[in-house]
Amino acid sequence: MRSCPLLRIQDPSGLTDADWAELSRLQRIYSLEGNRSLSKALDELLKSNRICAAAVMRALSPPEVRATIDEELMHELEVLAGYGDEITRVAAE
Repeated sequence: MRSCPLLRIQDPSGLTDADWAELSRLQRIYSLEGNRSLSKALDELLKSNRICAAAVMRALSPPEVRATIDEELMHELEVLAGYGDEITRVAAE
């Protein structure tokens, strides 16, 4: 069995219970299967839950990268808010 070092949480602030559960799952994958499997699991998380993926990647990233993730997450939320307004408008018609 392969054993990789622990993933290092750089910034745990704002993590939800679901984020911690995902980090634990990713840690198991990384510990048992290595980088390639971790990368695949992160890709799958990104496709299934972009908000959780952003929180997890933010927690694992150094400060410079966290700033970029925060900017992208804010953009994503703005886009989602814009769609919410559009959906409300269409529903009212």
